[in-house]
Amino acid sequence: MYNATGKIDLAHEDITSYLKLNPYNADLWYEKGRALRLLERPKEAIQAYDEAIKLKSNNKGLFHYERSRTYAGLNMMNEAKTDLQAAIQLGYNNIDPAYRQQLGM
Repeated sequence: MYNATGKIDLAHEDITSYLKLNPYNADLWYEKGRALRLLERPKEAIQAYDEAIKLKSNNKGLFHYERSRTYAGLNMMNEAKTDLQAAIQLGYNNIDPAYRQQLGM
Protein backbone atom coordinates (compact mmCIF):
# COMPACT_ATOMS: atom_id res chain seq x y z
CA MET A 1 0.00 0.00 0.00
CA TYR A 2 2.78 2.41 0.88
CA ASN A 3 4.53 1.72 -2.44
CA ALA A 4 1.35 2.51 -4.35
CA THR A 5 0.97 5.85 -2.57
CA GLY A 6 4.59 6.87 -2.98
CA LYS A 7 5.51 6.47 0.68
CA ILE A 8 8.62 4.50 -0.10
CA ASP A 9 10.25 5.15 3.28
CA LEU A 10 7.27 3.60 5.07
CA ALA A 11 7.19 0.70 2.61
CA HIS A 12 10.86 0.08 3.33
CA GLU A 13 10.18 0.02 7.08
CA ASP A 14 7.38 -2.52 6.64
CA ILE A 15 9.49 -4.72 4.38
CA THR A 16 12.39 -4.63 6.83
CA SER A 17 10.06 -5.60 9.70
CA TYR A 18 8.65 -8.50 7.72
CA LEU A 19 12.10 -9.75 6.75
CA LYS A 20 13.03 -9.95 10.43
CA LEU A 21 10.21 -12.48 10.78
CA ASN A 22 10.84 -14.31 7.52
CA PRO A 23 14.29 -13.67 6.04
CA TYR A 24 13.82 -16.37 3.39
CA ASN A 25 11.37 -14.50 1.16
CA ALA A 26 13.23 -13.66 -2.06
CA ASP A 27 10.46 -11.44 -3.39
CA LEU A 28 10.54 -9.28 -0.26
CA TRP A 29 14.31 -8.92 -0.53
CA TYR A 30 13.73 -7.77 -4.12
CA GLU A 31 11.13 -5.26 -2.93
CA LYS A 32 13.55 -4.02 -0.28
CA GLY A 33 16.16 -3.49 -3.00
CA ARG A 34 13.66 -1.62 -5.14
CA ALA A 35 12.66 0.61 -2.22
CA LEU A 36 16.27 1.34 -1.35
CA ARG A 37 17.03 2.26 -4.94
CA LEU A 38 14.09 4.65 -4.95
CA LEU A 39 15.36 6.10 -1.68
CA GLU A 40 18.69 6.72 -3.46
CA ARG A 41 20.57 4.15 -1.40
CA PRO A 42 21.94 2.04 -4.28
CA LYS A 43 24.72 0.23 -2.40
CA GLU A 44 22.22 -1.05 0.14
CA ALA A 45 19.85 -1.92 -2.72
CA ILE A 46 22.53 -4.11 -4.26
CA GLN A 47 22.93 -5.95 -0.96
CA ALA A 48 19.18 -6.59 -0.85
CA TYR A 49 19.19 -7.84 -4.45
CA ASP A 50 22.11 -10.11 -3.51
CA GLU A 51 19.96 -11.67 -0.80
CA ALA A 52 17.05 -12.12 -3.22
CA ILE A 53 19.28 -13.85 -5.75
CA LYS A 54 20.68 -16.25 -3.13
CA LEU A 55 17.20 -17.56 -2.29
CA LYS A 56 15.05 -19.97 -4.28
CA SER A 57 12.77 -18.05 -6.63
CA ASN A 58 11.35 -18.14 -10.14
CA ASN A 59 12.10 -14.39 -10.43
CA LYS A 60 15.89 -14.50 -10.47
CA GLY A 61 16.01 -13.02 -13.97
CA LEU A 62 14.12 -9.95 -12.75
CA PHE A 63 16.36 -9.71 -9.69
CA HIS A 64 19.49 -9.73 -11.87
CA TYR A 65 17.96 -7.15 -14.21
CA GLU A 66 17.15 -4.76 -11.38
CA ARG A 67 20.57 -5.23 -9.80
CA SER A 68 22.08 -4.56 -13.24
CA ARG A 69 20.20 -1.26 -13.45
CA THR A 70 21.40 -0.35 -9.97
CA TYR A 71 25.00 -1.12 -10.90
CA ALA A 72 24.62 1.03 -14.01
CA GLY A 73 23.38 3.89 -11.85
CA LEU A 74 26.64 3.61 -9.91
CA ASN A 75 28.58 3.57 -13.21
CA MET A 76 29.72 0.00 -12.49
CA MET A 77 29.24 -1.04 -16.09
CA ASN A 78 31.06 -4.39 -16.03
CA GLU A 79 28.86 -5.56 -13.16
CA ALA A 80 25.79 -4.17 -14.92
CA LYS A 81 26.60 -6.10 -18.10
CA THR A 82 27.26 -9.33 -16.19
CA ASP A 83 23.91 -9.09 -14.44
CA LEU A 84 22.07 -8.22 -17.65
CA GLN A 85 23.58 -11.29 -19.30
CA ALA A 86 22.50 -13.40 -16.32
CA ALA A 87 18.97 -12.01 -16.57
CA ILE A 88 18.82 -12.91 -20.25
CA GLN A 89 20.20 -16.42 -19.61
CA LEU A 90 17.53 -16.92 -16.95
CA GLY A 91 14.86 -16.13 -19.54
CA TYR A 92 13.99 -12.59 -18.46
CA ASN A 93 12.90 -10.78 -21.60
CA ASN A 94 11.21 -7.58 -20.39
CA ILE A 95 14.38 -5.59 -20.97
CA ASP A 96 14.22 -1.94 -21.95
CA PRO A 97 15.85 -1.73 -25.41
CA ALA A 98 17.36 1.66 -24.53
CA TYR A 99 19.00 0.13 -21.47
CA ARG A 100 20.39 -2.74 -23.52
CA GLN A 101 21.80 -0.21 -25.98
CA GLN A 102 23.25 1.86 -23.12
CA LEU A 103 25.27 -1.19 -22.07
CA GLY A 104 26.25 -1.93 -25.66
CA MET A 105 24.42 -5.23 -25.76
